[in-house]
Amino acid sequence: MNSKQLIKSLEDLNNRQKPELYDVNNFKVWDKLGKQFTGDIWNNGEYIWKIECYSQLIKDLQPSVIFETGFNIGRSSCMFLNQSNKLVNNPVKFYSNDIHKRSLTNVKLLQNEFDNFEFLLGDSKILLPPYLKENNLKIDFALVDGDHSYEGARVDCLSFQPHINEGGIIFVDDWWIKDVAQGALDARWDGWTIYQVPKYERGAVVFLKDGGNGEFKRFNTISTVGLFNS
Repeated sequence: MNSKQLIKSLEDLNNRQKPELYDVNNFKVWDKLGKQFTGDIWNNGEYIWKIECYSQLIKDLQPSVIFETGFNIGRSSCMFLNQSNKLVNNPVKFYSNDIHKRSLTNVKLLQNEFDNFEFLLGDSKILLPPYLKENNLKIDFALVDGDHSYEGARVDCLSFQPHINEGGIIFVDDWWIKDVAQGALDARWDGWTIYQVPKYERGAVVFLKDGGNGEFKRFNTISTVGLFNS
């Protein structure tokens, strides 16, 4: 994906009046995942654009490898796995990571349904650098949504950067958290361009590996305000 293609993808999302790329009722395993441990509940009233945003990007990016930090209960993993099958024309390998063993029950549920899903248990700040290097992973779409701290966001971005294919993206969730935003921005972004994501509840940013100079480009967004639910 180049900058023109990403801008078109984000503009398509911004111009849409309502989500149209997904229906959680069609997602395999979704109803078996149960209640969130922490964080917001996807698609429960006010948060209606998160899945639409991810779906728009994977439809246009056509990634072969997706890697997220922050499995939690597995909602985003379930979404990526289902939407990849629907929207991506090539085989997709999906990786997820979480520090908590409590995630393992739902990891198993998803692995029983999807044979392209690999899970890594442990602290991403410690686990990712050697794992990515030893396995020589080349990633098209990385999602940073794990340790919502300054150092967590910064190190996850730094860990992913050398393993992102040209034209690939690092997507940072929860931009409303000051430490997350600052930590991500303090990673080194020479060779990248930074884009604000429209409509995404509580804010998100996409870092595109395109040879840019770290410029931050903003889009008009629909304001959405919500509270974390348990």
